[in-house]
Amino acid sequence: MPRSTHSRRNHLALQDPGPGKAETPTVASLGLRLVPIDAGRERQFAKLIASAEVLRDECERLSHRIVDLLEAEADLPCDEDGPSSRITLG
Repeated sequence: MPRSTHSRRNHLALQDPGPGKAETPTVASLGLRLVPIDAGRERQFAKLIASAEVLRDECERLSHRIVDLLEAEADLPCDEDGPSSRITLG
């Protein structure tokens, strides 16, 4: 008994597309999971990220101040107390 054309078409559609014929990836084929959004948690993450950026900026600013003080110290002549006695932070 011959197969119907319709069932043959469905069978071919389920086969591998072959080399050079990429299929459009789907969420399932990429192995991703959809999860519900928790708005409160998203706000917490956003606040933490913003705080980390502020802290990073402050560390960078302080690092520049340290370099500036060290460069200024290197330019000053040494006295009997030594160069470290001239540095004051504040």
